[in-house]
Amino acid sequence: MTLKCMICKKPIKFLDPISSYITEGSVNGGWNIYLILACPCCKQKYNTFIPTGEFTLLDEDTE
Repeated sequence: MTLKCMICKKPIKFLDPISSYITEGSVNGGWNIYLILACPCCKQKYNTFIPTGEFTLLDEDTE
């Protein structure tokens, strides 16, 4: 499955990591990860907030 960048319209299979920050949520008071990713073709940046409660632990064998 591939997605298309909203700006350059090229199909992309991954986004480049730019930065991530841990922030305290103002609405729910929980901790969130503020994640910034970029299109590998045109470098358009995308952002999202992910609640840390949605994270799952990976096995040591998982890459």
